Amino acid sequence: MNSFFLNMKKKNIELAIETLELITNSEKDSFINNSISNLASIPFNLNTHLFKFKLFKVSSKIYVLGFVVNHLIFDGGITSKFYTPVNLFL
Repeated sequence: MNSFFLNMKKKNIELAIETLELITNSEKDSFINNSISNLASIPFNLNTHLFKFKLFKVSSKIYVLGFVVNHLIFDGGITSKFYTPVNLFL
């Protein structure tokens, strides 16, 4: 697994990159789902970041971004405002 850091307003945010190119497609789906579930099961520390990201490299051209966001900054009202611009890339 590789990691790199994003610098947002002088705070480092780790983005872990999990390379899945060497496992079968059926295993990739299961691995990604389990990894995101595990990430979501870790409680947030309200003194640090209120979101978590993990990037999965499925193939040389396909990536999956998993993210978990605390409800304090991402509630039902913001959902459509977030997904609308994201859908432009799909």
